[in-house]
Amino acid sequence: MELPHSPACDRNKEVIAAALKEWVTEDMKSFLEVGFGTGQHAYHFAPLFPHLTYHAADQESYHPILNLRMNTIEKPSNLEGPFLFYGNQEKDEIEHNLPLESYDLIFSANTLHIMSWHEGLLTLGKMASLLDSGGVLLLYGPFTFEGNFTSDSNALFDQSLKGRDPRMGIRPYEKVREKLQSHGLDEKKILTMPANNNILAFQKT
Repeated sequence: MELPHSPACDRNKEVIAAALKEWVTEDMKSFLEVGFGTGQHAYHFAPLFPHLTYHAADQESYHPILNLRMNTIEKPSNLEGPFLFYGNQEKDEIEHNLPLESYDLIFSANTLHIMSWHEGLLTLGKMASLLDSGGVLLLYGPFTFEGNFTSDSNALFDQSLKGRDPRMGIRPYEKVREKLQSHGLDEKKILTMPANNNILAFQKT
């Protein structure tokens, strides 16, 4: 059976890995990826940091994809999952079965714009609460800055998302920062990435 494949993951995995290496330290022990999708990022990143236990989490519909990958390709020894991470808007909470109470580093790629903003706020709040003191949160994807898209293609992408579901859309960096700061996270850096994306780096104080 052919594995689900994201060309974008192949294109961006090396530059994201380089960014991760800026923040991963030898004293870190735990890494959480929220929204593993096809599992390509997990398979690429986990072996780069063998001293970390890499937990891959997503909503349940994606679990068969990661399980298929694990049954087809030998999984990295430090990769654990799939774990549940799902925004239940009816209950107004994040449902999860993560094994740890806190993580040294949390990473999420291309997630906030494919969910409702309410679910996005729940996700940001939960990731902040799961971050250990001094831990780092890295968010990868397209964002707007001061109400402006970083490219015409991102503006078209935003229209496409809203055409699929009006609750979707590229999120304002300022609103993301405001939510995370309310949970005790400080903005550390904004990295400009290829294809009009950014990585937002925050640290819990």
